[in-house]
This record gives sequence, C-alpha cells and structure tokens, in this order.
Amino acid sequence: MLEKESVPENWFDTSAKRFWAAGLVLGIVLLCVYWPVFTYDYLYYDDWIHFSGHEVGCSTSPMYNWSQITGRSLGQYVLCGLFHAFDKTDQAWRSRLIIVGGIIAFAILQWMYFRAVGIRWMTAVCFAFGTSVLPGMLVFGYWITAGSIIFALLASTTAALLTHAAVTSEGSLARKVALIAGAGALQVAALLMYQTQAMYFWTLTAVMLAVRLSKGLRAAFRPLVAYTLVGAVPIAGYFIWFTQLSGLASELKRIDPSRGTMFTDLPDKAKWFFEEALPRASSLWFFDLPHGFGVAVLAVFAVCLILLSARLWRMIWRQGDRAGSMLYAAYPLVIVALGLLSFSPMLVTVYSSQVFRSMIPLSGLIFLIGAIHLGMIVRAYTWPLSIKVCVAAGFALALSCLAAGSLVSRMILPAAAEYSFVRNSLLETARTGHPATRVHAIVPLSTRELYTDELNGLSAQSGQVLGRMLEVMGRELGLHLGPTTFSLPGEPFEREGTLILDFAALSKSGLWKSVRTEGVTDSHPRLLLTQGSYRLFAFQGLIYGVPLSLGPVKLEGGMVARLPGVITGTTVSEVVNRLPREAASDLLPQLLSSHQRYNLVAFRGRIYGVPWAAGELNLADWNSGRVDKLPGVVTGVSVAEVLSRLPK
Repeated sequence: MLEKESVPENWFDTSAKRFWAAGLVLGIVLLCVYWPVFTYDYLYYDDWIHFSGHEVGCSTSPMYNWSQITGRSLGQYVLCGLFHAFDKTDQAWRSRLIIVGGIIAFAILQWMYFRAVGIRWMTAVCFAFGTSVLPGMLVFGYWITAGSIIFALLASTTAALLTHAAVTSEGSLARKVALIAGAGALQVAALLMYQTQAMYFWTLTAVMLAVRLSKGLRAAFRPLVAYTLVGAVPIAGYFIWFTQLSGLASELKRIDPSRGTMFTDLPDKAKWFFEEALPRASSLWFFDLPHGFGVAVLAVFAVCLILLSARLWRMIWRQGDRAGSMLYAAYPLVIVALGLLSFSPMLVTVYSSQVFRSMIPLSGLIFLIGAIHLGMIVRAYTWPLSIKVCVAAGFALALSCLAAGSLVSRMILPAAAEYSFVRNSLLETARTGHPATRVHAIVPLSTRELYTDELNGLSAQSGQVLGRMLEVMGRELGLHLGPTTFSLPGEPFEREGTLILDFAALSKSGLWKSVRTEGVTDSHPRLLLTQGSYRLFAFQGLIYGVPLSLGPVKLEGGMVARLPGVITGTTVSEVVNRLPREAASDLLPQLLSSHQRYNLVAFRGRIYGVPWAAGELNLADWNSGRVDKLPGVVTGVSVAEVLSRLPK
C-alpha cells in the first residue's frame, strides 16, 4: 500500500518561527546599515567631555550633575556604563556595539508590538526597520552621549507591549492590574532616562488606534483608556516631582533658563512648532531636502487621515449609527492630540531646539500612521504576495542605502576626519621634540541655523570640547599641552611656540556641508563656537558673546548689544578675553585629578584642592560658596598654584 504523500510544512506557520525570522532579518539589515560606526576611530562633541572624566566614579563624572539637574537620574548610570566600557578612543566601538544592539532590540520589540496589534508580518518588519533608521536613530549609532536615549525607547516600547497585553488578556483582574503597573513603572524609568523618548509611548498608542480603526472606533477607544492611564499618570507624577518636590526645575532654570522655564511664550511656541518643528519632523530620513519636502509629507499625511476618517464616517452614518459616526469625525483630532503629546517635553519649555533626537516620537508617528492610512486607502493588503515582497525589499534596500549614506557622509567621516587631523597634528609636534606651550585653533564660520541640530559641524568649534579633546589625546599620546586660544581666519595671533590647529582649512575638504569657507558674508548671524556659558556669533563685522541664559536671540534687530551680559568685539580673542571668569568656565564642578589625599576640582574659573576628609559635596555646596570655607580647602587660578600650596 502506497504511503500518503506528505505535505511540506510552512516554516512560518508558528509565531515563534516568525519571531526568529523577523529578528534575524532586522538584526542583519540594521547591522549592515550601522556597520560603518565600528570602522573609524573618533568621538563626537560632548563624548570628549564625558570620556575625559570616565576614570572617576559616576557621582563625580562630568555627566552626573547635569543628568541629575535635568531629571535624568537613571540616564547618567547608562552613560556611566557606556563610557566605562572602553579605555581609549580606538576602543569606543565597544560602546557603539552596545548602542547598535539596543537599536536592534528596539526594532524587534516594535515588530512584536505591531504584530500584536494586528499588522501583517512583512509590513511589521518594514515599519520596525523604518523607525530604526530615522535621523535621530542614526545619531545614536555614532554619538555615545546619546546612548541613554535608546534605552528610554526600549522601556517605552516594552511599556506599550505590556499595556496591550493587559487590554487583550483574558486572565484575572489581578493579572491585568499587574501588567498595567509594570507598564507604568517602565514609563517612569523611561522618563528618568530621557523625557522626550518616553513620549514614544504615544506614537505606539496612535498605531493601536489606526489599526483598530477598521474594526470600529468604539473598539479602538476602549483600550485607549488603558493606554492613557499608563501614559498620563507617570508623566503627571514625574512633572509634579520635577517641578514641585525635587527642586531641580529651579536649579535648571538658574543654570540654563532656555531649558528650565515651563509653559511660557505659548503663542510663539505654537508658531515655531507649526512653521519649523513639524515640517522638519515630517522630513523623516531626508536630511538635505528643502523645507517644502516636509510640508509635502505632512500634507499627504493630513489628506490620508481626513479621507479615511471621512469615508468611515459616511459609511457609519448611512448605517444609522449617528453616535458612532461622530467618533469617526473626532478621530483626526485624537491623532493630532497624540502627536502633540509625543512632542510635549519640547512644547512646555522655551528650549526651541530642532534636534532630530527629540523629534523621533513625532517623526515615527507621522511615518507609521501615514503608511497605515495610505495602505487602507489603496488597499495594499489585496496585492499579490510577489508584489508585496518586491515592494518590501525595494523599501528596505532604498532606505538602507539612504540611511547608510547619510550616516557616513554627514556624521562618521567628518568626526573621523577631525579626530585624525588633531591626532596627526599632535604626533607631528611630538616628533619635533619641541612641545607647544599653547594651542591655537582657527575656527571656520558656520552657516548652521541658530539653535538647530548640529549633525555635521566641527566638534572643536566649542571651546570646552576642544579642550577635552586635546586632554584625552594628549593623555593617550603622553603629551602635556598648554592653554587653548581661538581666532577666525585671517585674525592675527602669537605663533611662536604655538601648536596651530587650522579647522578652517580642514573644513574646506568638503566633509562639512554646513561650513562656508569662501565668500563668507555677514548678512546672517553665524554661530562660531561655545565658550563656557556663552555662545559667540559673527554678524555684520562684529563678534557677539551672548550668554546662554538669554535663550534664543535675534541679532538682526541691533538691540542685542544692549542686553545684559552681551559682549561685543572685533575678534574672537578679544571677546573671549573679556568674558567673565565665572561665565567662561564650566558651570559644574569638574574633577581633574587626585593628589596626596586631595581632589583637584575646576569650578567657575578657579581650581580647588579639596581634602578627602571633606566628604561628598553636592552642587548646592559649590553654588553656595561653602566649599571655600571648609577646613583644608586650597584654591588658586591654576593647578600648579594649588599643588604648590598643598600641605607637604
């Protein structure tokens, strides 16, 4: 008797196999996109500041006090772990590997959530991949200081998964309450790591509503109650703690009013949001396209949202369900509200900075909801499987090339070129056998817009960053370097015994698209560098030193020079030399080294020798002036002076 012919089993029949297949696809593709971050030696911007103090404990590292003041008490431990994962600049790939692994985990968790709410396997993979290479996510791959942000996204996405499990669970009430409580705890953890990325929870809430739209809005709005509970209660509790109980809000406002002021200038903030932030968030992965592209994407998003809502409203109205039809009419307003919630940390302060990392939740919402609604309108799910596979493969291939190209050309190559330039200059100085008594940097004029994302500028345009960069490189090369001065191209400076770092010449390599090196005009303000608590701008033949405490200012009006604290001059060196000592130095105490049971600390232009017996000192002790009066404390204007005055 002939045996019955066996039917081959479909490998994707089980959810477990689909999970492993999705994880493998996302892992391989994302590793290919982010692979260039492991192939160069470099650090970027305030990576140098954090890494220069990585050998000290977390509580005394440069990142600790700032993380505490900004309400990110868990984020500083994440950063501490990342910067303790390597000892030299050429080992920084270890921390980037951890961050890229976090991005892959973020993509897989999103795929799990998309599948849970009812999105098809292949579409869920494309969505998860797309949100993992938004511009802000590309930043994480090469900027270690932004590493805490990815862990906030992981916590927020896991919170959405637990919330969905609680909504769909058929278990006991205790099980549902436990899931809701766990989701709320993860949201609190996300807020304590990085507030803006905790708002990704509202993006995933919008995805749940969009997918359930075809099943009826009443079915969609019922789980919305649970999502709102998990999202709103931790935010309200965190806000009360930060502004009323911890005292951190007043301290942040004192140090940086542009970040610490709440609920002010709402009309101007609304104008900025709709004219600047929203179109930029709508640009998705496209860095270099004009402002109009973001507006066009936003228009398509709005049309899809309105058309789908209107069609469903009309269908329900004809069925005689007037109350249900009104819910469909309100649906676009709910999506808009979720979009505002996803960007709320930026909207409640005067910190109007167009940084891609803060726009991830809003960009993700526009991409995901727009794609879901567009698919519903064109009914893409009726396409043959072969067409779906080709569309998905084409999307992944095109997006991979675009993302990898942006990552390399706008971020990695400029940072690596800057690192190589400074390192080779130091090595050349060491070979001559005549160590430089000072370092002088010639900084280029920048065409970056004021208070916008600095994705492709020179890290060394900040005086503090350049000092830490030279400190780290000098330590790794065994060199002792002198103080650093700055000037613009063409300005005179003392050359004898000086190591000259000509970043203006370096910028002519073409790696920095935002840097104008020839035919520079002063028709618009140009951000030159950051020195302590001041930003230096070039405008109409003058250099302006503007305190950070003034927030965004308009130099075009001619009134800036009359504002309190503003310093003007004809050269960068002139303005830097006129900066107040306490303003031109670090706002937070920085541990330099330890010597004979003393800690040497730099704070507001002075060096402090603090005996270990003084115990642990917090920021309030330093700001109050109490440290100067402690027994055994020695102060001076230089490390050498303090060392000479320490007890033998």
